[in-house]
Amino acid sequence: RVVGGGACAAAASAAAAAAAAGRRFTPLRTGMKVAAKYGGGAKYYPGVITRDNGDGTYAIKYDDGDTEDAVKRPLIRTEEPTWSEGHSVEVREAGTGRYLLGVITRHNRGTFDVDFGDGRVERRVGPERMREPPARERGPEGVGGEEGAASPTAKVGGASGLSEVDSPSQSET
Repeated sequence: RVVGGGACAAAASAAAAAAAAGRRFTPLRTGMKVAAKYGGGAKYYPGVITRDNGDGTYAIKYDDGDTEDAVKRPLIRTEEPTWSEGHSVEVREAGTGRYLLGVITRHNRGTFDVDFGDGRVERRVGPERMREPPARERGPEGVGGEEGAASPTAKVGGASGLSEVDSPSQSET
């Protein structure tokens, strides 16, 4: 149970726990479509978040009717877009695994067009190849009034568009 802060405090605490562990996760909310590794297994199954437990775990009702009460955040991936036009994101480059900093220019049916600021735009980028940029790449105001949201004016590093954290060994969600 969350005391005194509601869902916002729970999302913040889950995000803080993930950051402390060196991983970045998108905060989840009740009703969000997700896929999770049922029983901690290897395969993801579609479902819906039914409760944020406030301790970095979530209750999930799977599409086949099964439920779990305490699924850890690293075992859950979002199945709905959490970004919109104007958000800065890092996109994993195929082949190298490096991340390139860009800005979303279009959202279409679950994929995104991303402008890397060097004249190159990649179309139909799936969310599984995207992540939030590090905090130092985000603007203080965010987008659409959301505190902590990525800035659409985040600086793209050099002509290659590589961000300063281009390490394929970094954890992903």
